[in-house]
Amino acid sequence: MWKVAEFGELIGVSASTLRRWETEGKLTPLRTLGNQRIYTESHLAQARNLKSGKYPTRIIL
Repeated sequence: MWKVAEFGELIGVSASTLRRWETEGKLTPLRTLGNQRIYTESHLAQARNLKSGKYPTRIIL
């Protein structure tokens, strides 16, 4: 499990990018009781897809 700055460094994006992805609904971290963002192994693949541009920009229902 990683905090926002650690996770950003791991995948090569800034903490503000991770926060923006959360606001946009693209990557939602878990939260601690103190309301800190926590990222897990399952977030890793999602974040790498987002970084590489493999995330769909529009979802058509």
